[in-house]
Amino acid sequence: MKTAKFIRIFAVLGILGLLFLQYSWFKNSYVLMEHQIIEKANKSLLASIEVEMIQRMDVVFGKKMKTVVTNGTKLPDNVKVVEKDNFNQKDGISGFMQDALQTLSKPCNKEQLDSLFRKNVSEAIGFTPKYTITLVSAKAKENTIPNKFNFFGKITKNQYAKVTLINPLQSILRQAQLIIAVSILLVIIIGVVLIYLLRSTLREAKFVNFIKEYTNALTHELKTPISGIYMASSQLSSGVFEEKPEARQRYYGMIKESSSKLLSTVDRILVVAKAEHSKITTNPTPTEVKPFIDKIVETHRSNNFRRKVVELTSTCTPEDLMATFDPFLMENV
Repeated sequence: MKTAKFIRIFAVLGILGLLFLQYSWFKNSYVLMEHQIIEKANKSLLASIEVEMIQRMDVVFGKKMKTVVTNGTKLPDNVKVVEKDNFNQKDGISGFMQDALQTLSKPCNKEQLDSLFRKNVSEAIGFTPKYTITLVSAKAKENTIPNKFNFFGKITKNQYAKVTLINPLQSILRQAQLIIAVSILLVIIIGVVLIYLLRSTLREAKFVNFIKEYTNALTHELKTPISGIYMASSQLSSGVFEEKPEARQRYYGMIKESSSKLLSTVDRILVVAKAEHSKITTNPTPTEVKPFIDKIVETHRSNNFRRKVVELTSTCTPEDLMATFDPFLMENV
């Protein structure tokens, strides 16, 4: 029983440990994907602001700009890129050009910026997350409550583009739904296997315990008829009953009865041994219930070698009741 209890405890701990590891993996994967989405979306916003500025300059000057200074963002193929490590939007040429376009009444086009950002972020992370994009003032930027899903791109010193990612968890789950489905399926399969092994182990432990108890009981049942046979044969071999045929017959009957009980016990041992290694094959046959019960009751009613009489009664209604079962196996229940 202690073994079965330990098996249950270890199985439950194993399943809980598996679920915890799976949860940790999901959590770490989500944090990593979330960080990548925010980083790539931020870079996509800066690139979109640069490209949108170039498109407005093309309209103003009537020709395409060939050179622009940027800080590592992706620009169209027809634009030559010059990079500087110490360049940023706050004090670079880009900020000067944005202010100049604002003065020329060519402010940032929100719809065009939105279109460019949607295209860039989709190429960067493989799908388009839900988001909102707005143009806000520098004061509104300062008053915005810090949030990792809010990020800004500077357009002019008084204007910023603000992007807010909406429910990124849903976007991440939608993108990783195949991986999640496979992971959940693996957890279910492993859980089913663990439960099956647990049930098999417990069933085997229960059967082993039953075998031990049954063997102990059969040991006593073997000892009783063997003792009866030994006692009766000793009396007969002593010659005391040479001239007492009735007494000899009584002892012969005791030997026969004890031998029958011994044979029945051995048959039960063989049945248990067979059940331990393979399935027991039954042979159901139509049998009269009353004679079958009377035979079993009579076997236990008298115990000649101990000279004890056990009063047992049996009833069967109706008396001609028929049933289909295996008589041999029923006798060993």
